[in-house]
Amino acid sequence: MSEQKKKTSHTLDHYRLLAPLYDYLARAVFGQAIDQAQRIHLLKHRERLIHMDRVFWLGGGTGRIINEVIDACPQATIYYIEPSQAMRQRAMSRIGEDRKDRVIWIEHTHRWLYHHAPSLNRDTKREVILTFFVLDVLVEDVYRELLDWMKQRGSLVLFSDFVPQPGLIGRMFIAFMYRCFWLTTRIEQRKILDHAVLFESMGWSILEGETVQSFARGLIQAIPFIPSRDDVVQTNKENSLASTDHSDGHG
Repeated sequence: MSEQKKKTSHTLDHYRLLAPLYDYLARAVFGQAIDQAQRIHLLKHRERLIHMDRVFWLGGGTGRIINEVIDACPQATIYYIEPSQAMRQRAMSRIGEDRKDRVIWIEHTHRWLYHHAPSLNRDTKREVILTFFVLDVLVEDVYRELLDWMKQRGSLVLFSDFVPQPGLIGRMFIAFMYRCFWLTTRIEQRKILDHAVLFESMGWSILEGETVQSFARGLIQAIPFIPSRDDVVQTNKENSLASTDHSDGHG
């Protein structure tokens, strides 16, 4: 596969000023926690990942662990979906020429999936979706829309992100963090959502035999999610009925 870049978004890059400082600030505030919350998936799900054919990486940012993802998924084509040119260029600079054909760079938000992923054969491909520190910037209706699409896709989702805090200091810190992000990037979301509740309400479950991994004193969690079995069966039935109705209508 030759290197490709799918450029479908031309909006102002709100992360252009933050990108050069992002990694430094993340490590200054959280140490290695952000990296660890992503690496834990590569370690715990190594046996699954080595067989993957396709990786959708949503909001990959500066790609601090991009080489580790490439190594963990040796058979996979990686669709690196990142709307910020400044962030994406930093990720591109991390990999050597001999690995560039492993990654398809997509200058767009997660909505690229809705229009282009359906054309990629799902039946014969094993795929995983990485949502590392990206869902926290989505407003709830957009978040639910994405969860619904991913559920219908039936993919394994590896989630790592900031989570709501029970204590006052933790809540104040999260609120301060959102305020800073809004000032620098103009994100629409102004508050953190309860990811676990949203996933569960949309028909997702934690991968069987796995537990929630916490980092940075509970500020960050890493969770592997899969569509609940009952929801998968129901979705398959609905798709089958829709296909039958369509066929009958043209018989």
